Amino acid sequence: MVRLINDGNYDKVWIAPPEIVDYDNFSGFVYKVEKEIQYFSELDISKYIEESKLKKPVTIDMLEKTKIQIYDGGEQNINAWPVLHCMNCEISWGEEIYILNDGKWYRVDIEFSNAVNQFFDSLSESEIEFPPYNDMHEGDYLRFVAKDEGFALLDQQWIFPKGTRAGYRLEFCDLLYRNAFIHVKKDGSASVLSHLFSQASVATDLLMNDSSVQEQVNEHLKKVDLKINFNSQDSPRKYKIVLAIMQKSEGKLHLPFFSKVNLRHHVRRLRNMGFEVELAKIPLKE
Repeated sequence: MVRLINDGNYDKVWIAPPEIVDYDNFSGFVYKVEKEIQYFSELDISKYIEESKLKKPVTIDMLEKTKIQIYDGGEQNINAWPVLHCMNCEISWGEEIYILNDGKWYRVDIEFSNAVNQFFDSLSESEIEFPPYNDMHEGDYLRFVAKDEGFALLDQQWIFPKGTRAGYRLEFCDLLYRNAFIHVKKDGSASVLSHLFSQASVATDLLMNDSSVQEQVNEHLKKVDLKINFNSQDSPRKYKIVLAIMQKSEGKLHLPFFSKVNLRHHVRRLRNMGFEVELAKIPLKE
């Protein structure tokens, strides 16, 4: 991994936030604390090495000791992560595959890896056209998209399912689009993306089993033309689930291996409930 970094080969090594980031209260990531602080909306390993003045050859010790800062909307430092904790890497070594995730290395069985990757490659791509996010934060982007006809904003619109613990709440989805429940997350580590997949399957399960969920969602939609009209007896389902990821890298959507494993679990769960699941990559720019 260190050799790849020092060679400037970042195809299989990258950095991502190790925790969920509240992009509605976010000024940016900071690579080097100076008198004039420079904020970055994305984590990028090449930019980090350049801006932090990290001298090559980079070592593991350097990645453990240097930190990436995160600042809230009031430009206050609220957390810092060792760079090594933000590192993600996938390396083929001989006939084995090794994955770095949350600071730990894992060896992955080749047959299991092939099965997971084949499942991921088989998933359909959504035909919904998402505009590029152009460095916008999640909340700003969702509000921007919701201005377009056919979309409705459900981000930060809480529902309180029956039979759950007091105070439990969740977002049903981030955007509603005609016949699609859309869940959106900015690219991050496997643990960050697992929140996206879990939200989709939990919210859908509640829709199936709690009639108050549809009522609460439609209450949030009173001021727009869209409404949910879901019947658990419909076959095939009237609605589909779209998992959309804001990702700056070029080409097709790429997920860390453990995100693919987690995604497979939740897609199977959603399919067992009768729902079609599609993926979407929201690009940084056109």
